[in-house]
Amino acid sequence: MRYLLLCLTALFMTSAALAADGQSTLTVVMSGFKNDAGLALVSVFRGPDGFPFDTEKSVRKAKVAIKDGKAVAVFPALVHGTYAVACFHDEDLSGKLERNVLGIPRKGYGLSNSPPGFPAFSKSAFSLDGPDKTIEMPIKY
Repeated sequence: MRYLLLCLTALFMTSAALAADGQSTLTVVMSGFKNDAGLALVSVFRGPDGFPFDTEKSVRKAKVAIKDGKAVAVFPALVHGTYAVACFHDEDLSGKLERNVLGIPRKGYGLSNSPPGFPAFSKSAFSLDGPDKTIEMPIKY
C-alpha cells in the first residue's frame, strides 16, 4: 500500500511538472480489434503534413500489443498544441497500411475523433493543453 501511494504521488508530481512545463502525456486507448494478432501501429501528428498515411511525418510513433481486442499507447512529454492520431491494425506485421485503388484501408484503422468521410487533420484534431489527456479510438474494418 505504501509503495502504491508513493508511485501515485510520483505520477501526480510528474504530471504537474509536465503541465507547468507546457508538456502533456497523451494516452490513446484503441478498441474493436477483430483479433489480437500482430500489433497496433499508432502515429501522432502535429499538423496536416502527412496525416494520416505518411507516418514518417508524425512527431511520435508506437507499436503496441493488442489484448482482448484493445491496445493502449502512451506518449509522454508532448508539447502543448493541436494534434491528431492515426492507427491501424498491422495483423501481418508488414508495417504498412495497405489501401485499395480508392485509398480505403484494407486493414482495421482508427482516427482521433472518429470523423466520417475522407480523413483530414482538421476533422481529427484535438487540443493537448493539460497535464494528461486520454482519447478513445474505435477501430473500423
